[in-house]
Amino acid sequence: MTSSEALKRSEKAQNLKVFHLTDSPWYYVESEEGKICYKISFVSETEYFCNCADFAKGFKNDESFKCKHVLAVMSSVTEGNSENIHYLERWKPKLDESFIKKIDDKDFVLYAGLLDVAHQKNLISVDVELIQFPSDENK
Repeated sequence: MTSSEALKRSEKAQNLKVFHLTDSPWYYVESEEGKICYKISFVSETEYFCNCADFAKGFKNDESFKCKHVLAVMSSVTEGNSENIHYLERWKPKLDESFIKKIDDKDFVLYAGLLDVAHQKNLISVDVELIQFPSDENK
């Protein structure tokens, strides 16, 4: 790797966000676009790992290779700039009780409630199979 490539990689590393899980050896570095987080592990100052393709390719040729994600973690940890992450309770869709109708002491979900939960789950369609036509016989 040339010095200009190393300088370019180091400059890109300065703008990456670094996250650290409390009580974990893992660091996560957000991609430049903010769409992916790369997982970085440090065993020691000379032993580290990143799951990006650049690291896999570079490490194969040079065991001292550092991708921009590793560089970002190294600079953040020494400067104390890593952000701690806390586990949050996973969001779950909830049925609003106003969509529940009681008939003969049994709870039934109204169609509007079904649609509400479908929207919360980001569903794009609902298929319905008619199993009985309403009539005087079945009331």
